[in-house]
Order: sequence, then structure tokens, then C-alpha cells
Amino acid sequence: KRKQLCAINILQESIYHEVPLLGIPLSFEQKMNADLIEKNNLGIVLDFYDITEASFTSALVHLQQKHHKYQTDISRLATRVKDSRITPLQVVAKTQHFSTS
Repeated sequence: KRKQLCAINILQESIYHEVPLLGIPLSFEQKMNADLIEKNNLGIVLDFYDITEASFTSALVHLQQKHHKYQTDISRLATRVKDSRITPLQVVAKTQHFSTS
């Protein structure tokens, strides 16, 4: 089974748990999620077709060194998510229900 490297579930979990992201989108939907990551300063996005060992390593090092840069924005967004009436797990369950109907 193919890994979901930039799926909405991963995005929601990362925001909820305040963990900056290293996104590698594989599909159109994941590209839209990657755009959200970049627009909201939630982490770094790499292009799957251009990724190299060096670019991957560089992105990880950058995330570690500049963790505070992303942490502020992701924490602010997490506060808004946690203030919601529905949990990320409930969102996923609802999405799965409708996609299988």
C-alpha cells in the first residue's frame, strides 16, 4: 500500500499535535494540502519528482534548526482546531463514511 505523504489526515494530525510537517505530495489532492502547508507556514514541501537524498536531508535539518519558526504558526492553528466542536478523528470518520456510501 502506498504511503500518504501529504494526505489530509496527516495534515490534521500534525496540526492537532503541533508537529511541523515535511510534505511530499503524490496526487492532486495532496498538492492542494501541500499548498496549505506552505501558505500557513506549517512546514516544508518537497517535490516528489525532484527529491534527492541531499534535498531530503537538507529539509530535515532545516526543520530541526528552524523548528520555532514553524511551531508558532502551527500552535496558533492547533488552538483553533482544538477549540472546534468536532475532533479530527470524527472528521476522518465522517469523511470515510461518505466516501464509502
